[in-house]
Amino acid sequence: MAAAFKTILHGFLIGVANIIPGVSGGSMALALGIYERLIAAVGNLGLGTLTVVLGVVAFRDGAKTRFLAEWRRIDGAFLIGIASGGAVAV
Repeated sequence: MAAAFKTILHGFLIGVANIIPGVSGGSMALALGIYERLIAAVGNLGLGTLTVVLGVVAFRDGAKTRFLAEWRRIDGAFLIGIASGGAVAV
């Protein structure tokens, strides 16, 4: 739970940085030590991720298993935490 709070806090700080003129969210991510993880997680998103999500929406067989594997591959919990914190800041 503490890790989730920390991730949301990092997202919040990145969101605040985006509001401040002259400060970028990327600079804040670098200062927080999460830049590499953030870039890797975003870089893992792609057409395959969309296909898996659509499979879940369409209730395809085995979609849950594929979704959970994809969720781990893209570091989904981290991305959701960062996005949630950023949304609160903006």
